[in-house]
Amino acid sequence: VDIIRDYQSDLPLVLVDENQLEQVFINMLLNASQSMSGGGSITIKTYTEDDEYACIRITDTGAGISEENMGKIFDPFFTTKTDKGMGLGLAMIARLVWSCGGRCTLSNRPDRPGVCAELILPIRRD
Repeated sequence: VDIIRDYQSDLPLVLVDENQLEQVFINMLLNASQSMSGGGSITIKTYTEDDEYACIRITDTGAGISEENMGKIFDPFFTTKTDKGMGLGLAMIARLVWSCGGRCTLSNRPDRPGVCAELILPIRRD
């Protein structure tokens, strides 16, 4: 799997526990890599939105999410993996992001195979 990085150089600080955010990234990258059994690419992009939010967009070239599962992906214990996983990764990600006033979305890429995940976190104001 190829990793493509597109980072905004002056991304501001956010109000979130760094250990929890690390776990979020681990879960997101594991999900993305597991969706591409034959290889592919993951793109990680950071940017700001309206000078209010720091955003992380992770896209992959995997199989995508079926329409029947799209409404359940953030539910605790929901999983499509038959051999591993308890279905807590995306639920944990959503709860963390929502608890700090952010937004979390997952959607199929409209222009090619894969998923686009966006984490939108409030910028820390001192």
